This record gives sequence, structure tokens and C-alpha cells, in this order.
Amino acid sequence: MIGGLACVVLLTGCDAGQSPQSSSAIETQTELITAATPVVGIVDMQRLSQSLGLELQLKQKRQKLQVEWDRVNTQTRRAITEKLESLGGDAKQLSDSGREQLRELDLDRRRQLEELDRKNTAALQETNRWLQRVLMEKTRGPIAEIGKEKRFDLILVQPRGGVAYMRLGVDVTDLVLKKAGGPVGVVKKDAADNAGRVEATNATSDTKQ
Repeated sequence: MIGGLACVVLLTGCDAGQSPQSSSAIETQTELITAATPVVGIVDMQRLSQSLGLELQLKQKRQKLQVEWDRVNTQTRRAITEKLESLGGDAKQLSDSGREQLRELDLDRRRQLEELDRKNTAALQETNRWLQRVLMEKTRGPIAEIGKEKRFDLILVQPRGGVAYMRLGVDVTDLVLKKAGGPVGVVKKDAADNAGRVEATNATSDTKQ
């Protein structure tokens, strides 16, 4: 009987001795898994650009250039019409000299519009580059602050259609807008507090998409 009791005590003692070691190993594994899981946020640069009024500036620039193109188009077309009227108004009855004059006016019209197209394209590209620089200057600081406050390991930039799946709370665009001084949409408190915590598998999936 005493031997059996000693055996029970011995076995219990062995189990008790192993338990703390097993618990410590589990905690260590949990810490390693947690450390290996990045905290990722997403910022929608398209919406930032819209909310901060930068896209509107690009649209206004495009409209201004279009007005000038329309003016030249109308002016050169009118010049051809007026020349035709001065030559009698009937293109079929024109002399070779009259046809040559109209042809030169038409070629000149095409040259002016093509040159204007090239200038407008270059102007829009330069304006877009400038607005992109302005966007980065306005949002670089706020994005960095959000990263530190929410302890993100990484904040990904979302182009239009760039993310196939995103867990609720990951998008930090409104938080950036708030710091950048732009209009902010309704953000649920829980979503804001928990913004951006996704597992590595989701982050990998997002970047591949």
C-alpha cells in the first residue's frame, strides 16, 4: 500500500514538474508566431486625392485645355468655310487654285490641332506629376503618424482595384485624411481602434492581387 502511494506521489510529482516547462514552451511558440505576423494597413491614395481636392484640380486643368482645343478647332474650321464661300460656295465647281487653297487651310488646321494635342498631353502629364508630389507631401507625415500610433509594421498603398480582399478595419484612409485636414467619412470606433491587423497570409494575398 505504501509502495503504491509512493508511486502515485512520484507520478504526480513528475507531471507537476513537466507542466511549467510545457507552458513555457507554448508561450514561447505563441510569441514567435505573434512576432512573425505583420500588422498591415491599407491606404486608398485615390480617395485621398479626391478628398483633398487634387483630382478636381486635374479635372479643371483638363477642361481648360479642352476649351482651348475647341477654340482652335472652331476657328480653323470657320476659316475653311469662309474661304469656300469666298470662292463661290460650291466645292464641286472650284478651280484647281481654289481647291489648293482649301487643301492648305485643311492641312494647317490639322497641324495646329495635332500640335495642340501634344502640348495638352504634356501639360496634363506635368500637372499630374505635380499633383502626385503634392499628395505625397500632404500625406507622408499623417501616414507615418498613423503607422506609429496603430503600431503597423507596414502600410500598403491601394491603387484602384489593387486589393482583392480586405478585412474590416484595415483601411486607414479616413485616419490619414483626419490628420491631413481633409473631409472624413464615418468611421466606426471599433474599426478605427482595430485598424489594420491582418495575418501574413492575407497580406501576401493582397500584394499578389
